[in-house]
Amino acid sequence: RSQRNRLQWSRFGRLADIYIPKPRTAHPYPEERFASRT
Repeated sequence: RSQRNRLQWSRFGRLADIYIPKPRTAHPYPEERFASRT
């Protein structure tokens, strides 16, 4: 019974925005991380 109708993509998008964390860049410029050591 729980699979009677399909989940609409608009509703799925809202649920995904709430429960799935957004990817974040840990180091925006990883090649310049050690520039202060030179």
